[in-house]
Amino acid sequence: MDGGELPDAYAFNIWNNLWANGTAADIAVDLHTLSTGADGPLWAYADFRLDGVQRLAELGTFDVIKIDPGEPGSIETTWVDFGVPAITLEIGPAKRWNNDYIDRAEQFIYRLMADLQMYPDSTPPEVDLSQTYKGTNFSTVAPLNTGWVNVTVEKLQEVEEGQEVGIVYNSWGD
Repeated sequence: MDGGELPDAYAFNIWNNLWANGTAADIAVDLHTLSTGADGPLWAYADFRLDGVQRLAELGTFDVIKIDPGEPGSIETTWVDFGVPAITLEIGPAKRWNNDYIDRAEQFIYRLMADLQMYPDSTPPEVDLSQTYKGTNFSTVAPLNTGWVNVTVEKLQEVEEGQEVGIVYNSWGD
């Protein structure tokens, strides 16, 4: 791309020289944050139907691995459709620095590189999944009214149907 601004040229090169060529990558990891206002544990979306995706996801020892076919047009699904093992890694809430999640994501990248034997004399790392939840669906809570929320449970805390998970207050504290 000639004459474009640097961000435009960068995006053009990624889309046209890497992603448009399904043979340019052996694996893909989409690293990003949750949407603004959302919060959650360190988790990955993974489509286990393609060989290599399960190992890729498990190397992360994330809090949660959501096993699903992905969203059409997403980076993860596009790579998987090309036969390239890929996952999406959600590294915590947007606009908020979370050192624990960032450190864990970084360690995942190092384990992945060792697993791919990108280091001299590397051996496949062993992973401990004893603290990892795997599932095929998420449940959400939808309040009847809008307002300020005081969440009364912790991330990853097990809850029962009907259990209070938060209190919604209006702008006057009611």
